[in-house]
Amino acid sequence: MIVSVGNYLNLGAQIDLKMISVEVVGVVVGSLVGPHLSKVLKEKKLRILLGVILLYIGIGYTLGGWIKEVLGIRIV
Repeated sequence: MIVSVGNYLNLGAQIDLKMISVEVVGVVVGSLVGPHLSKVLKEKKLRILLGVILLYIGIGYTLGGWIKEVLGIRIV
């Protein structure tokens, strides 16, 4: 991965520090919350929760523009 990032930088790609900081915060929060959540919830409930989150994101990506245009709300 480091080699790939180095190649992109060598080709002139710009670093988006805002995106990197959001990702780092997400990784840290996920690393702290994940183990505790897996102790509280059973595997089946975790899978359902992940499925609901991924479905929400998928609907937001595929129909988000239409939903915003018709209903005036942004879901993702």
